[in-house]
Amino acid sequence: MINNKPAASSKLPRSRSQAPRKSKSKTKPGSNDVVVSAIPLDAPVWMQRTLVELTRHDLGPRFREAVQELAELEQAYQFAGGGKLPLEGRPEQFVGWFWDGQKWVGKHEAIRFQHRIPEFAASFQRWWGSMQPAWRLKDGSGNWVRVVSEGQSWNPLVQPGKDGLLLVVAALNWWGREEAGSPSAS
Repeated sequence: MINNKPAASSKLPRSRSQAPRKSKSKTKPGSNDVVVSAIPLDAPVWMQRTLVELTRHDLGPRFREAVQELAELEQAYQFAGGGKLPLEGRPEQFVGWFWDGQKWVGKHEAIRFQHRIPEFAASFQRWWGSMQPAWRLKDGSGNWVRVVSEGQSWNPLVQPGKDGLLLVVAALNWWGREEAGSPSAS
C-alpha cells in the first residue's frame, strides 16, 4: 500500500482527545480464524461490522494492510462519513448490496457474481482508474506504479464513510473471496 499517512501538519481532523484511542481485537470463530485488530472502541456499529466482515476470510497480508489503513482513515475522520465515490462506472454488483442496505449477507449475496469475475474485474479496474489523480502513472503492463506522494493530492480518494473508500475495499474483498473460491458469506 502507498504510505499516505497524514503528516503532523496535515489538515486531517484531529481526534476528540489527544490521548491515543483504545482498540479491541476480535476473533471470528471458524477453521481459519482471522484476528480483527485495532477496532477502535469508539467505532460505530457499521464500522465494527465492516471490519469483522472484511477479515472473515484471510485474503493475505496486503489485504489486511488495506483494511487496517481503511480503519485508520475512518478513525482520522472520526467516522463522520460524508465521502462519496463516483457513481459513474461503479460495478453493478453494488446495486444489490445497496438494495440490501449494505448488509454483508443478504438476498443479493448469492447472485453477486454468478461466475462473472472477469467482467467484475474489468469494471472495477475502470472505475478505480477513473478516480486516480492525474499525476499517478501506470507501468508498461498497465498497473498503477507505487510512488512517493509527498506534495501530491490524494483528495479524490480521501472519502471516508459508507459510500467512500470502504466501497473499494469491499469490492476487493468480494473479488478476493471469489478468486479464492471462498463462499461470499459463510
